[in-house]
Amino acid sequence: MRLSVLPGALFTIADRLEALAVTLSVPGLNRCLADLQDNWSGPSASAAVVALRSLIARVTDVRVLKAADGRLIVALGDPVTSPCVATYIPGAGTTVASSGDELSRAAALRAAAGPDTCVIMWLDYEAPSLLQAVSSRHAVAGAAALRSFQESLVSNHDGPIRQLTVIGHSYGAVVAGIAERDGTLLCDDIVALGSPSLGVRWASELRDPTQVWVSTAANDPIRLVPGQLRGATSFASAPFGHGGYFHPDNPALATLAGLVSAQCPRVP
Repeated sequence: MRLSVLPGALFTIADRLEALAVTLSVPGLNRCLADLQDNWSGPSASAAVVALRSLIARVTDVRVLKAADGRLIVALGDPVTSPCVATYIPGAGTTVASSGDELSRAAALRAAAGPDTCVIMWLDYEAPSLLQAVSSRHAVAGAAALRSFQESLVSNHDGPIRQLTVIGHSYGAVVAGIAERDGTLLCDDIVALGSPSLGVRWASELRDPTQVWVSTAANDPIRLVPGQLRGATSFASAPFGHGGYFHPDNPALATLAGLVSAQCPRVP
């Protein structure tokens, strides 16, 4: 039997998701809505509703903080009131047009960390191409913007922040490390995922090594890059490759979630 009337709440959710799909290009939103529209009856409709609800859980409380001039900053959760805030910096090759996967990674982390944590996908720098990533020029340029952004998070927050984390994937970790190396990066912990460097050879050149975290999968080709960071607190990642640190079956995601939500022991 085909339903003739959708519940009002479902109309609201569908409208919101459609707007997000257009604004953020989040993968899967348009497909999910199409499934709901085309199959609103029987088992197919039930499956579509399940997929829709799952997606809602991943992208709820989305705030676009900046979207101009090739830059994009998106907060999953409220950066003003959340007691725990994490800033995630994508790596080389990322553009606004290709940022859907990065938003999905940020959403996966927020879903694992819980509603008290706001996860921000920060693409307020010109990420280099893979060939340009051998130079730190783009990281140096982005470091100042990152320091300013973290300062704004603290100054605009309603009350103290219990845990403030900066996570860089690949070249994004170089941006974070240079931001700390060349100034003061406001955060409790810095995390490097699949990155050969934080702009220094030793974690102690940045801060207490227990505040500098690294994870590199065994099959991540970034391991072949010389100049690996030493002395940081490392944590395990399953072999999901260079882009798999936020995979739901990866223990790295669980560690990240515990860290950004202030549930992870300081020394593993």
